[in-house]
Formats: sequence, structure tokens, C-alpha cells
Amino acid sequence: MKREKEMGGREYEEVRCLGVAKQFGIAIKGTEKITELLSMSQVAEKMGFSTYWIAEDYFFGGAFSMATACAAGTSKIKIGIGVLNPFTRHPALTAMETAALSNFSGNRLMLGVGSSNAHWIQNQMGIPFEAPLSSVQDCVEIVRKMLAGGKVTHQGKRFSVKEAELELSVTGKVPIYLGVKGEKGLQMAGEIADGILLSAGVSVPYVKWAMDHLAKGAEKSKDGLANFDVAAYLLISIHHDGQIAREAIKNRVARTIGLHGNHPILLTAGFRPEEIKPFREAFLRREKAGHLVTEKMIDLLAIAGTPAECQEKFKKILDAGVTQPILCDIEEISLEENMQMVREYLFPLLADG
Repeated sequence: MKREKEMGGREYEEVRCLGVAKQFGIAIKGTEKITELLSMSQVAEKMGFSTYWIAEDYFFGGAFSMATACAAGTSKIKIGIGVLNPFTRHPALTAMETAALSNFSGNRLMLGVGSSNAHWIQNQMGIPFEAPLSSVQDCVEIVRKMLAGGKVTHQGKRFSVKEAELELSVTGKVPIYLGVKGEKGLQMAGEIADGILLSAGVSVPYVKWAMDHLAKGAEKSKDGLANFDVAAYLLISIHHDGQIAREAIKNRVARTIGLHGNHPILLTAGFRPEEIKPFREAFLRREKAGHLVTEKMIDLLAIAGTPAECQEKFKKILDAGVTQPILCDIEEISLEENMQMVREYLFPLLADG
């Protein structure tokens, strides 16, 4: 087997993939220092991960700056921005930044667009959080048209441009993913996007529910879901002692439940509002609530346990429709150790891509 050497001298054997999904990604919090983001992108590339998704979390580093640093320090791994919102940058500016970074990276950029949230956008920055889905749609259409070249005029419900034209040409296509969760957003993604970024903590029932709405939206698109990428942020914890793996992920599962609240992500998985309430209250108080997490909750929202247990759960997520699994960075778990376990035990379940 071919071996890749990590920056510190550690070697990683090349893993041949044999299963069904196309690629494996990593999601990194935008709260990390840019030097740490760069270093981990290089490790991810050498380990054979295909994509590297960087979140834009307010008020930390800007996603384009962080992605540019990672693109400069790598040569093969695709760099994803997951996700930008249409409010803090006009879509024309997003098109400018996207074009420049796509060219600089050698056509390795993937652009994620979502609506963000009212707290950041309106409460803290004073920008009206109006018509979020229409705003996302305007952003996607303006960015895509401007990247295609020529003068663009677009009169949208929220954002518009008149005879706007990029002064640089983009040498390749930039796939656009939507970071949306509800049925209307999913249907819009199926219609206008190249892929979807499903939120962390998705269950098999939710993925199937999401696939139904993506397919409904795709009926209005030219190609349907034939080339559509279903990416999903996954909560993964693998350890030869399954109980250690499950214990390590409890606080993240609790935060995920509190974050989503009474949303279809949880309701489709069988959560009852009264189960969700204490997690939501703890989340709003910024308190840990891992002690409230049951074994069933872990089984629904995470891939956690022994290697064999995780392989079985991983297969079910892929069978539900996920084509790009993405490993989430979890505070209580060493990311590099988790990457190595994923590489050893889950990579072989993927298809050569």
C-alpha cells in the first residue's frame, strides 16, 4: 500500500474504499485559530479525506480568509465554506470572493449558503432578518449567474443586481450547497442547488424525510437528483471500548438537541417536545446537559460505539441517501484520533471516487 507522511513524520497507509458513498469530509468550527485550521487541513489531506468544510461563526475569523489559508497550504483536498449567509455580504460581493478563491485554489472550492439566524443578523448587527429563504435563493441565483460570466441583471425579492459583471473569469464550476433544514428549504435546495449540507445530529428517519423533500424540489430542476450531493455533518465517536465512545459524545448530543429544539430534525426521529425542553433550556443558559442524554438519543443522533457498531450505523446513514459523510469536530474528542479511527473503520465502506 502507498503511504503518506504527515507533517510531524507520522505515516498513514492509503486506504482503498469499497462501498457506496463517494467521499468523506471533515467539518471544522470557524472558532479555531487560522494556524490550527491550516495545520488540520494538511493532516486531513494526507489522511485521504476528500473535503474540508469551514464554518463561518460570528464573531470569529471570516470564512474566505480561513479558506484561502487552507487552500494555500494544500493541493488536493476540496475546500468548503459551510455556510455563508446572504445578509452580511451582498451576493455580488460573495460572487467576487468566490471567483477569486476558486481560481486561487485550482477549482477546489465548494460554496455553502444558508440563512444564518435572527440573533446574529438582526439582534447583534442590526440587519433586517427578512425573507430568509428568498434571500438565500437570490444569493444563489446572483452568484451562479455572475460566476458564469457576462453582465447580470437580477431583480430578486430581497437582493438585486443591474448589469453587474465580474472582471475575472472563473475557470471551473463552483458547486453550491444549501445549509437548510425545513421542508421548504429542502425543496428549494433540490430545485436550485448542487448539494445539501444536512445539519449535525441527523438521524436515519430525518435523512429519509429530507430526501423526500429534496426529490420534490428536484422535479422542477433539469437533472433531478442524478448528480445531487447529499452531504451530512455526522457526530462520530469510535473507540474499542464502546462505552467510552458513547460517554465522550454525550455533551455534543445534548447541545445538538438544544440547538435544534422542536424542529423536524428531532421530531422525525421520534423526539417528543417534553423530551427536548430541558435540553433547549440548558442550551439557552449555555450549560452542559450530557447527563440528560439517554442511550436511545445517542443511537438516534450519533454514530458512537465500537468499530463494528459504528460501521453498522454508518451503513444505515449511507443507505438513507447520504453521499458525502462529514466528520464533525467534537470538543471532547481528539479530532486527529477520531479522523484516524474513521479512516481505519469507515473509509473502507465508501466507494472509490
